[in-house]
Amino acid sequence: MTMYVLTTFHMQFVQKFLILLTFSLLIFSCSRDKVMDVECDDTDYPTYDQEIKGLINATCAYTGCHSSGFGQGDYTSYETLSGEVGTTFLTEIRNGDMPPDFADGPKVLTEAEIMAFECWAQGGYLEN
Repeated sequence: MTMYVLTTFHMQFVQKFLILLTFSLLIFSCSRDKVMDVECDDTDYPTYDQEIKGLINATCAYTGCHSSGFGQGDYTSYETLSGEVGTTFLTEIRNGDMPPDFADGPKVLTEAEIMAFECWAQGGYLEN
């Protein structure tokens, strides 16, 4: 009888410990998200045609990834991309999830490129 109570006590302790550990990991992992506080020139926001299209073509819309017919967003034109912005588009860029590690082109965006996307969003995703 004593052995059963001791075992139950240990199982409850381990269960509580694992819950606390999981909760702690979730809190600390969320605090490491890379979100930039950017100040953009509100008189000269980047536009899709002038700056963003080149970034998209080099880092997102290449064969096998965000190209025509790609199931998770076609970024080959402003019209097809504009339906995607405002969802997880900017969050994935901020967090470093895009471009992915398997990308043909650059696998990491520079701070200037991230800032261009941030300012494009702040300016209302202008086309031209």
